[in-house]
Amino acid sequence: MQVKYTMTVEEYREGNKLLVLNTSLGRKINYYMCYWASPFIGILLIALSVFLFFRGDKNIFVLLLGVYWCLIPILMARRLRKRYRQQKLDREWQIDAHDAGLDLIVDGGNSDSHYRWQGLEKYLESDRLFIVMENHVAFILIPKRVLSSEQKNEFRSLLSAKINRKS
Repeated sequence: MQVKYTMTVEEYREGNKLLVLNTSLGRKINYYMCYWASPFIGILLIALSVFLFFRGDKNIFVLLLGVYWCLIPILMARRLRKRYRQQKLDREWQIDAHDAGLDLIVDGGNSDSHYRWQGLEKYLESDRLFIVMENHVAFILIPKRVLSSEQKNEFRSLLSAKINRKS
């Protein structure tokens, strides 16, 4: 099976989220703190600073801290987009999946890699993506939008048979 695609920043973001939520407890806690708890904490700190202001304490530190905590999800999203651009992931990717492993060709042959199935740790699947993991931080992202229904089933079967460690 062979497919060509260009990865979008949204797919990269979703792939990172799927990876984080399927690894260690520490990473999961970090994700939930950054994207869900930090705005809540920020709002509480802003409310506290307003309360203190009306009580006569005009210390701006609590307000600034609250604003910072509210901005953490935005800052994290910017960091992810920056990483996407720095790694030049918006190039053309070609994946060739076969019995021996995965061949990855980037930019029409400017870079290529071969992965044997034994060297791949596990795979993950979401509604929009397949992710094949070399280790807990390195992964190959394959968007389902470029696969036909038959190719999705073929690729899923190949992953199940060869990696056999789905999370």
